[in-house]
Amino acid sequence: MPRKVNLVEEIDRTKQSWKLAIRVTNVWRSENFVDMIFMDEKGGKIQASLKEADLRKLNVVLEEGYTYSIKNLEVKENTGEYKLCNNLYKVGFMKGTHVQQCDFPQIP
Repeated sequence: MPRKVNLVEEIDRTKQSWKLAIRVTNVWRSENFVDMIFMDEKGGKIQASLKEADLRKLNVVLEEGYTYSIKNLEVKENTGEYKLCNNLYKVGFMKGTHVQQCDFPQIP
């Protein structure tokens, strides 16, 4: 049975087996890091941060405006000095993260 798609508002640190259907609304690259804003179908937003090298290892390109299915994310407290969105948490990619570009027209 396929895993349920979660909304951003459901994300917390209780597990890492989240499955999101998101649109990448913004991407910033700086000194070997990539920061992005993910938005779900209800407009919920969460920051995603990872090293450029880790993104290359996943062999995926995430582009602004495109929609993706993403499974198995690392959830961290959003305690950084520069928060890109108002959310208690942010997500990162790990070895078991799976990303697939999909068409989700319901995501604004």
